[in-house]
Amino acid sequence: MTMNRTWTWLTVAVAAGCSPSGGQEGPEGASQATVDSAQVVTEVQGFLAEYLTAIEARDEEAVRNRLLSERYRWVEDGEVRYRHVEDVLESLAQFPAGMPIR
Repeated sequence: MTMNRTWTWLTVAVAAGCSPSGGQEGPEGASQATVDSAQVVTEVQGFLAEYLTAIEARDEEAVRNRLLSERYRWVEDGEVRYRHVEDVLESLAQFPAGMPIR
């Protein structure tokens, strides 16, 4: 899968899965909270851009700062690839120095 398709699908999946009401619906299926989808997409795209910049720079501190949640999981092709930030950093260390990530 190309990087652009991956980013697009990841953005759509994250935006579609965001529900401030915890998935609860009110009368007639109406959501209890209004979500501005464009804002969610913008926030997700911003996060992913910052994350990719940190990965490309091999900036361990920046990667850690973006993946602080204990609930962090990186999913590729429907399977969990990384469960912890340490897994990401270990994988990143496998790339030769100076090798482009994108």
